[in-house]
Amino acid sequence: MAFRTRSERINDRVELHEGVPQHLRESLVSVVLALVHGVDGFNRQMAVALELESGVGGLLKAGCLVDNGLEERNFSENLRRFDAEFLLPILDAVVRCDRHSADRINQIFQQGSSIYEVRTVQLQGEAIRAIERRVSSEVATVEEQIGDWRVRRELAAARSAIFGLTADYVQGLHHGVKAVENSACGIVEPNNAKSTLGRVAKALEVNQGGVFSARIGTTKEISSMCALLWDTERRHRHGGEAEREPDLPTREEAEAAYSLVVLLSDWFTRGVIFRRS
Repeated sequence: MAFRTRSERINDRVELHEGVPQHLRESLVSVVLALVHGVDGFNRQMAVALELESGVGGLLKAGCLVDNGLEERNFSENLRRFDAEFLLPILDAVVRCDRHSADRINQIFQQGSSIYEVRTVQLQGEAIRAIERRVSSEVATVEEQIGDWRVRRELAAARSAIFGLTADYVQGLHHGVKAVENSACGIVEPNNAKSTLGRVAKALEVNQGGVFSARIGTTKEISSMCALLWDTERRHRHGGEAEREPDLPTREEAEAAYSLVVLLSDWFTRGVIFRRS
């Protein structure tokens, strides 16, 4: 059986669709057109804003225009002919600028079994919306239960970098390691302001004096999980011990690493790994 990531299969009953399949295309295009065609007719300012925000050129073909009617027709025709590579960034721009449209797009994604979802993150009191690949419901549930704002901040950055439309898996792994460090270093090395996940892994492995304990498994097993995440991030960022260019992580590797990040962050913040008094 071929390997499928959690975001490709939320459960065994639902096969999720990549890109913008035909059965969703017209509904999604209609949401964009409804936003651009306001009560006063074609809103060129909104169309230009979407073009600039998405980074997708050619929606308006402004240099070839004769009148606004042609401009409006170009926008509608070009929107319908774009494939997923261009249409998804436009939808993402719509999501960021209009909450009602974002809700409608997310509803279409859910009803059409899309691999994508509209996710809202609260950062410094501001709601940030974006289109991302789905994570499993199990991972999402655990993520939501983590209360430490420093951990949640890094988790949000890691998830956006790994599951977002403009994915940066190296940055995603970096923020993932930071999330675990924010949850673990204060427990394992509370007096070391420069502690790292690598040092946490070594301390748990040695467990000098039996100072650390785990409510599941052993501290050595937890250490191995920490070391796996630490080594993975360093290999892709620095190229490993040999002097070579770092290789880029695959999507499957980054998504699997994120699941491990959430698990470790949850365990450390909930006291599954703890220091004996």
